[in-house]
Amino acid sequence: MTRKLLFAMLLLTALITPVAAHTLVVYEVTGVAERVDVEPAVRLSLHDELPEGAVVQTGSHSGLVLKRVDGSILRLDSNTRLRIDRLGELGYPLRGEFSVIMGIIGVAVQRVTADHPFIVRTPSTTAAVRGTRFVSGMDEEGKELLCTTEGAVDATLPGIEEPIAVEVGDGVWLDPESSEVEARPMTEAEFDRYNALSASLDAVVETHHRRFSDSWPIW
Repeated sequence: MTRKLLFAMLLLTALITPVAAHTLVVYEVTGVAERVDVEPAVRLSLHDELPEGAVVQTGSHSGLVLKRVDGSILRLDSNTRLRIDRLGELGYPLRGEFSVIMGIIGVAVQRVTADHPFIVRTPSTTAAVRGTRFVSGMDEEGKELLCTTEGAVDATLPGIEEPIAVEVGDGVWLDPESSEVEARPMTEAEFDRYNALSASLDAVVETHHRRFSDSWPIW
């Protein structure tokens, strides 16, 4: 009887104890970036941790870089809002599911398993990747876009049953009002912009070092 009671108590404790989950860490902030799912909104600073469910937003002429524990990077452009849908629990495989509510994000994903792809959603599209660089979101004309700067992205679009592969240098633009899809190679200017936005962690670290070196006095 005592053993059964002890087992029941342990089981109840396990059920009611919050499970520790992964977080994203603020790696870089330019201008103004806030967590807006709380009241009042909280201005973000370096090394802040963001849990599942958090919604972050950048202001005009601002940017935000978020880092996952495996080195994957999400970079928010100006006037962008992102919701962190799922990161996974500690001790289990990493998850990565995010929703772009407005604006554009650049993503550099480290290699992940096929069972747990890295997923980014806009209102009409879903991008699933296992290790690549791409951008997703809404452009200035209100079209939803998905452009690949390294590797390939499996894109799910409305009205198309099977995911389509968006290869490096290519992009798809979706008009949410007409549901028309434009698939084409990026222009040189588009690729340059989106390639910088989806820079890998190594590139971000190199930029940090360059800024530090430039600001260091030369004797």
